[in-house]
Amino acid sequence: MKHLYMITLGGKLPGGHSEIHDVQFVIAKDIEETYDVLRENWKGLDLKLHVDSYKALLGADGYEIKLSEKGLESSLKLFFVFAGGYDPKSMLEVHEAGLFVCESEDEAKIRVAKEMLQGMVQVHVDFVLDVSQATLLNKLQEGYIELVHTGKSYDQVPDWHGYHRIDTL
Repeated sequence: MKHLYMITLGGKLPGGHSEIHDVQFVIAKDIEETYDVLRENWKGLDLKLHVDSYKALLGADGYEIKLSEKGLESSLKLFFVFAGGYDPKSMLEVHEAGLFVCESEDEAKIRVAKEMLQGMVQVHVDFVLDVSQATLLNKLQEGYIELVHTGKSYDQVPDWHGYHRIDTL
């Protein structure tokens, strides 16, 4: 059975002085099946590329996420939103990732101010992605995201988090 994985990668950029991170979406039968395509598409240095966390997404925002072999017409899309804000006591920008089911990118952006980075100042959207358009989504096998309204709450707590190098596999 295939799953839609949300995967956080960590690594380094040439000339950089700190670790950078990226989030990718891949359809695969298990997390190990994602490693080759993640390595192939990483834009940073190969050395010390690692998975920081992953989640097999079951749903988001009151909608079950199902994978289907053919696309269904729907005005709703699954948006990944990466937002930033500032804690006046910290040198670094604080980030939070969220998944929203909306009809448009603009609608997803409006929800950020209400639902993300509470207590931070200058909250802003760094990036919005229609997950069905993710670069790596269908590299391993064709598949489409179907959103089925359930009204259930789906958490985004990782299935696993830690430090798992994939540069040396």
